[in-house]
Amino acid sequence: MSEHGKNVLSAENICFSIEGNEILKNITLSATEGRFYGIVGPNGSGKTTLIDILCGYRKNDSGEKYLFGRNLDGYGKKEIARKIALVPQNFDMPFSFRVGEVIEMGRHPFTKRFSSLDENDYRIIENVVDDLELQDFLDREFMTLSGGERQRVIFARALAQHTPILFLDESTSNLDPFFTHSLLAVVKKCVEQRGVTVISVFHELNLASLYCDEIIMMKNGEIKSMGKTIDILNEENISSVFGVDSEVIIDEYTDKPFVITRGVIGNDSAGEFRGRIYNKISGGKK
Repeated sequence: MSEHGKNVLSAENICFSIEGNEILKNITLSATEGRFYGIVGPNGSGKTTLIDILCGYRKNDSGEKYLFGRNLDGYGKKEIARKIALVPQNFDMPFSFRVGEVIEMGRHPFTKRFSSLDENDYRIIENVVDDLELQDFLDREFMTLSGGERQRVIFARALAQHTPILFLDESTSNLDPFFTHSLLAVVKKCVEQRGVTVISVFHELNLASLYCDEIIMMKNGEIKSMGKTIDILNEENISSVFGVDSEVIIDEYTDKPFVITRGVIGNDSAGEFRGRIYNKISGGKK
């Protein structure tokens, strides 16, 4: 990754296996203050596992992780929660809570035992609720919400932690386009105005392109390429990592790379692949 600002998180030669299967292989990276990083790659490439390890939720087999220059394994859970917030793919709530209570959980790492939230806590929560337009949800039961509504609330809980590092694990997968862009715009504002470091797993390359300063491409548990978004999102990398034929253009409106995928690369050319699909749909009629 390019040098920019203060280093806040790094990993050196991280390896991780499950029952003899290598999930991560010698992962080395660093993240700096005030940057938005996107992790992309095929299913099973180790993206979520990497995030879990960088958050301290999983123990790696070998290698080292550093949070603000200190070995991550030396932090307690509450210390990590003051530095790192995570919006996961899925979230289970074992008990029934109101939405307002779920959001307030984001401030618990900063309160002393048996203490209540203070004025600063409520000010942070109020700002998050306003940014995410959740005012009308605060008294509703969390478990009565739709999947997309729950995801917005979990976003709010993470943002209420007000941490210097925010991880997103395909966290807009349940959201419609409006709320996807609304939430990512709020996250981008945190990057630009507060210097938050964001590391996000993306399924959609164009969404990653629109919001990320830098891209990490993974395949088979390894980092295949990483760097500035404009440099990494190209036809060669997309072909190598995803196995699809593509065209990458610079969008005139956003001035960002825009990926057009054209078909699967394999024993057949992309053109032959499209031809087979057309024949299947049309029954061979022209």
